[in-house]
Amino acid sequence: MSEPPARHLHRARTRVDVPVVEVRPGDTLWGIAADLLGPTASDRDIAHQWPQWYRENRAVVGPDPDRLVPGQHLHPPELP
Repeated sequence: MSEPPARHLHRARTRVDVPVVEVRPGDTLWGIAADLLGPTASDRDIAHQWPQWYRENRAVVGPDPDRLVPGQHLHPPELP
């Protein structure tokens, strides 16, 4: 039996088919960005991407980007 995925991903048609992420216990913006960038992403790539996730989802996340709540739905940042 395989393990459940770390988070539920739903396809969003509005942002070049990038998944909408449902926050799971233990998730961080860094981890979400790293997962979606893939295994070849460098720390620099992730460091650039996670603040974009925060800016896009600040209304959901609130004033502290380190406090994600399980069940929140985060939308991917707009692509340049």
